[in-house]
Amino acid sequence: MNVHSSIKNAKIDTPFGPVIFGMQLPENVFQNCVKLADDVWARKDRIDWSHELVGHMKHQYYVPHSELKEYGLYDYFMQCFYWYIQKGSTTSEEKKKYIQIELEAFWINYQEEGEYNPLHNHGQATISGAIHLKEPEYAYPEDRKHDSDGGLAIVNHSPILHDLDKYSMSVRPTPRGMYLWPAPLLHQVFPFEGKGQRISMAYNAVHFYGDNPENRHKAKEYE
Repeated sequence: MNVHSSIKNAKIDTPFGPVIFGMQLPENVFQNCVKLADDVWARKDRIDWSHELVGHMKHQYYVPHSELKEYGLYDYFMQCFYWYIQKGSTTSEEKKKYIQIELEAFWINYQEEGEYNPLHNHGQATISGAIHLKEPEYAYPEDRKHDSDGGLAIVNHSPILHDLDKYSMSVRPTPRGMYLWPAPLLHQVFPFEGKGQRISMAYNAVHFYGDNPENRHKAKEYE
């Protein structure tokens, strides 16, 4: 697979065991994402996806694969998944030649004040992630005890030794930021106070190896 040069510069790291992928989207890709999110929000026929998700949010909408292709995003995201597996997987280089990837579901979250995603995972897939598009106007009370409002937390396990065990990581959402992680990892999004919406994209994908197609984690079919 030909991989865009911007994807090859992504940081692929193991901050606490599982491999995490992080990058800043190229401006043209980011603008296509923003336009898609704006268009979905404006449509009357948008597909409510909240019944499939655990988030306490009113506005979560499914994006069909055909729309991702229409906005020039599908191939780029598939390249991201491919590069993540190529560089992060401990599978042998020979076996990686047979990588197959299927996008399972893609949706947009329009999070508003007081809404949140509780700790959960997407265990039915193998790859999950998020793209941050827009931040609200945060209201920071003087008596607040931390700065995690609207933040994303990814958790690997309960702390064993607090000062010698990096068991979780916090992501301060900034527009253009894209992340991938193993789907079984627990993660959550904190609520916030303030005006406007915290807009993000999220997705699940499944990867397997074509030399042994029977031994695979099949993508759930939504379309």
